[in-house]
Amino acid sequence: MAHNLERVGFALSRPVIDNWSAADPADVIRVGTQLSAVARELVGDHVAHTAMYPNFPAQVMAASDAELYLNAFLHYYGDLIGARIMPVYQAAPRRHRRDPQILMRPVGLAADDEITALASSLMAANGGLSPTDRDDLRVLARWNAQRFASAVPESFVNRENRATVTALLLDTGRPEADRLLQEMSTATDVLRLAAGLSGGDVSLAEQTKFVSFSRKIRRDLLALLESANDPLDDMLRRTEEFKRLGERLHPGEHRIRFPNAARAFDVIRQGLDHETFNSRIETLILSGDSVAATRLLSTRPGILARRLDELVRLRAEHAALVITEFESVASDVATRVLLQARAHFASRGTGRLRAFFPKGNISRVRTVPDQLPSISEESRARIVAVLDAALVKRFVALPPLGKVYIDPAMALYAVPLSARSASRSLRTAGRGSHLPLPDAEVLRFFIWWQDQSTDNERARVDLDLSAVLYDETFAKTAQIAYYNLRGSGCTHSGDITSAPQGASEFIDIERAKLQRNGYRYVVMVVTSYTEQPFNELPGCFAGVMGRGEPQSGEIYDPATVLDRWDLSGDKRIAVPLIIDLQSNELIWTDLTFSNHLQSVNAVANNNSSLASVVEAMVEFQPPTVQDLLVAHAQARGKLVTNRVDADFVVALDGDLSPLDLDRLMAEFV
Repeated sequence: MAHNLERVGFALSRPVIDNWSAADPADVIRVGTQLSAVARELVGDHVAHTAMYPNFPAQVMAASDAELYLNAFLHYYGDLIGARIMPVYQAAPRRHRRDPQILMRPVGLAADDEITALASSLMAANGGLSPTDRDDLRVLARWNAQRFASAVPESFVNRENRATVTALLLDTGRPEADRLLQEMSTATDVLRLAAGLSGGDVSLAEQTKFVSFSRKIRRDLLALLESANDPLDDMLRRTEEFKRLGERLHPGEHRIRFPNAARAFDVIRQGLDHETFNSRIETLILSGDSVAATRLLSTRPGILARRLDELVRLRAEHAALVITEFESVASDVATRVLLQARAHFASRGTGRLRAFFPKGNISRVRTVPDQLPSISEESRARIVAVLDAALVKRFVALPPLGKVYIDPAMALYAVPLSARSASRSLRTAGRGSHLPLPDAEVLRFFIWWQDQSTDNERARVDLDLSAVLYDETFAKTAQIAYYNLRGSGCTHSGDITSAPQGASEFIDIERAKLQRNGYRYVVMVVTSYTEQPFNELPGCFAGVMGRGEPQSGEIYDPATVLDRWDLSGDKRIAVPLIIDLQSNELIWTDLTFSNHLQSVNAVANNNSSLASVVEAMVEFQPPTVQDLLVAHAQARGKLVTNRVDADFVVALDGDLSPLDLDRLMAEFV
């Protein structure tokens, strides 16, 4: 059993070994088999990986242009005539693996109370949950509803997570749902809950098809709308969503019992006039009255924090008054909003491009030239100081940490302010993190996918793996893709255009050779050439391995997988990572796009817009784990520069790891 796990890069911890030694052998076999299956899937070893050229990469490098062209032509011709024509080669014996020392991932032992604590941490997270986290909560709720209910925290910081948990409590008939229903105070809370009960997106970034609710649930939702604070403000911002919800709630049938809710639906259905909070703010801003706008926004501190830059710019002579007004309410702003604002003002004006991540699905980045009008350095520095003070004030009420050592490498890890659109992956980090790479000669990108199959018919699926190269200034570029299998220090395993039993593609990245050729950045791109969205495929994932001499070992070796993640979402292009060859770091981007980055569904034609995205992500300066924990140390302890002197260590192998996202979000954000 241990050998099976070690083969895919996992090692049993001593507590697991001791526990299994005293257990019934039949139970050990059963649990071990399940564990092995999970471990294999985590690294992508649960499927067969077969490259077009079995002696990759040497075979591709040695082949003539004519051979590569003929093989590709026949393969593509097969698609036209409904046949799958693959070149036939004999796999040669491969040398023993000469890869860097494999770092085994430990498999620990979780007690029952730890499962409950983990669930509670997920629920209390100060940011939207990832798909994996939501699935974990759903499994726990259905496996043991009582234990799930016992994990519900006293309060929720994140409204999306409260909606998710409330929906699960209602689904499992737990009375604890009543308390959470009483905490919902806005119409948007009601919309999130309705989405959760319908199996939809509680972030409201994606459209939800509402189910037919039971009469009790309809009454509960209408009662919440009846008592909500100024529900029309929220409802007019999301008119179409509330119209569709109204079709399921039938508010007219309950007009006598819930008159305010019924009237609110009348307004959005009939287009009746209603002055909103936002319209009052916009009127003040259009008139140039930044002070009055700030005073009105101070009743909603989170919105004020998000619009602070705009208000400070509006009238330079009133900037100090605006900042003073914000300072009076900064302690009421959510931690993640404070961190985002601090990162913005701390790095303001330092890059050529600005990146925007839409709320609800920050995997969809937008870039524009950084042309923000300047603000005075005095204003910028004062705002950063106000934000720092608000964070310290927030954290000072928490239990003391003592002497705190923060590994300088924590400046490379982004705080995961939202995981709602994060891909399911082997290891998780905040988007924009710079992850150190091992000292491997070659990085090997890989993808695996399978054709669609419905009603006994197969739909051909063609995923393309590409690597796009840039120099330091993004002026020099090259592509390794289906139309260019080799060059500049990269080698592609061959373009496969269908996957009835599954198919794999690989690209080798020879780091030293690429640097000698003048390149600094390597961008991994996965494109659905046949234009099916990733979430419609029966299976598709990608990853990267760290390899030694490229011809040694099997083409796919699970023990060398550094990262593996699902390709998901309703998009057709994924840009999961950027390799910085100079700093030897993997920049985790986890971005997805629809059909076109620019004009055509091919890397060559998308290159200029892709370059903007890559440059923006390279420049991107998110809030870091170092920023966050420095504030905690100032509030709750004392920073020390020597690890041995510390009571609390923040490091990959410390008391708090930057990859422990659940704990970070629940206890520190």
